Amino acid sequence: MNRQWSWIVSLALLAACGDRTDPLTGAFGVEGTWTSKAPLPAARQEMPSAAVGARIYTPGGLDAQGAASAALTVYDVATDSWTPAPAMPQPRHHPGAAAAGGKVYVIGGYGAGAFPGPITADVFVFDPAAGTWSSARPMPAPRAAHVSVELGGRIYSIGGVRGGAVVGTNE
Repeated sequence: MNRQWSWIVSLALLAACGDRTDPLTGAFGVEGTWTSKAPLPAARQEMPSAAVGARIYTPGGLDAQGAASAALTVYDVATDSWTPAPAMPQPRHHPGAAAAGGKVYVIGGYGAGAFPGPITADVFVFDPAAGTWSSARPMPAPRAAHVSVELGGRIYSIGGVRGGAVVGTNE
């Protein structure tokens, strides 16, 4: 169920799928309905999300004024509520994000500055159990607007933009 949950996390910010699980295939929300859930406390866009347990972590993005955000907000599926968490070390929009080993990885993206901002290869790691951020080894090259996903204990970051060009990189 955890891997299946990871695939729908991006959709959870738009709305939550019905809570039906197909008993034959185990697929989540196959024929469910869209249901409105608690909205983000402050409007943001262009941010990723990653799930750890029954919580969805939404780091960064662009705020309502179009500025890069360092916010981390956590959605609790069980209580249908959002809570703030410690902000990222630096603002990011269009990063990738994935959960692995109980931690949330925020990968690359654009930083603060004149839009779109400087592109980065940095990787920030949030440990929900400790409530702290750390850094991990950066990507080999800066990238933004890519997707990141955990599979088999490894994180893959695929596609995106570098230097104004769309790339097919898979790292």
